[in-house]
Amino acid sequence: QLISVKIGDSRLGTMETGPSLVRAALAMRKLKPDLINMSYGEPTARANSGRVVEQFNRLVEDCGITFVSSAGNNG
Repeated sequence: QLISVKIGDSRLGTMETGPSLVRAALAMRKLKPDLINMSYGEPTARANSGRVVEQFNRLVEDCGITFVSSAGNNG
């Protein structure tokens, strides 16, 4: 089964936001997929920190979900 969750905000040219990523993490907690694959189009100012990272870590630790993410598509 494939699950698609939109993390981009159409008002911002489909760029993801912190709240949209947290909502996606909460949705995945309910749906309990085996694997999450996310791709980001820009670099981050604060890698591996903040509420979003905490939520994704909880998915891995609490739910046993494998999380895969691109290193960025910005060169």
